[in-house]
Amino acid sequence: MSSSIVIASDDPEVANVIVNILGKKDYFMLITNSKLQALWKLLNQELRCLIYDFELESDSNITFINIIKSVRPRLPIIVLSPDNSPEMIKQLTEAGIFYYALKPLIKDEMEQLIDAIDGLVNN
Repeated sequence: MSSSIVIASDDPEVANVIVNILGKKDYFMLITNSKLQALWKLLNQELRCLIYDFELESDSNITFINIIKSVRPRLPIIVLSPDNSPEMIKQLTEAGIFYYALKPLIKDEMEQLIDAIDGLVNN
């Protein structure tokens, strides 16, 4: 049986890159561009990982992560964002995310991201 991963992204290009790389593995990926749909899928599926891609700085991003962590405290969350401000990194760390990748992703970062996902799903 394959492991399920939710990819929540407004950016179809980012989602496609992740799907193309992870699709070679035996993962079942649920892709959405809606926070509400991502939350619904998290509540109704046995998931191994959430990949959350957000473009703009917004308090709702941290709020969404906090809601997910309150519902599924052990679910690893990987965040992709162009925001590398100390405030954002501090908020994400406090929210308990598993991995943070600064966008745009370069090849080495993408390999690290895939290794992180493999580690989560296979353990």
